[in-house]
Amino acid sequence: MLKNTKKNIILRPYKECDLEVMYRIRNSFDLQIMLLSQPRPNTYKKVFDWIEQKSQSNDSVFFVISNIKDITIGFIQATNIDLVSGTCFLGIAIDEKFRREGIAVLAIELLENYLIDVFNIRKTMVHILSENPASLKTFSNSGYELVGVLKQHFYSRKKFLDVTIMEKIHPR
Repeated sequence: MLKNTKKNIILRPYKECDLEVMYRIRNSFDLQIMLLSQPRPNTYKKVFDWIEQKSQSNDSVFFVISNIKDITIGFIQATNIDLVSGTCFLGIAIDEKFRREGIAVLAIELLENYLIDVFNIRKTMVHILSENPASLKTFSNSGYELVGVLKQHFYSRKKFLDVTIMEKIHPR
């Protein structure tokens, strides 16, 4: 379990009590698009299987974000962990009622520190829908820099959308 004492944010493994929030996140049409995923209806079993797959993957880590009262806030993950190059991609989703509280920046910091300590990660990267100013601002506030834009890269709602690439090189 990883804790941030500033706002009592905790990154921890999945527990059964998290399923309701994960189900809501995985069934939010707009949030799935912001996460660069094609929205599909998800049953509780599909959501549980997705969490199990994420939790057992050899090249990723998956944490539930909760507060000190163990209320589920969302999830954060690192995928495509490359141990040779020391790189990975981050992804985060915060339940709607907890957004705009600065939780994402704290959770990102916790995950980055974990990745550096455990996997010797030297660079983290994100792909963000260019039409998602909140995520762009969150990662910018977390020290990420613009690397480029993939033009017309993601298809949604009958159009192709740009995807912004950001990265953060962690000092040694």
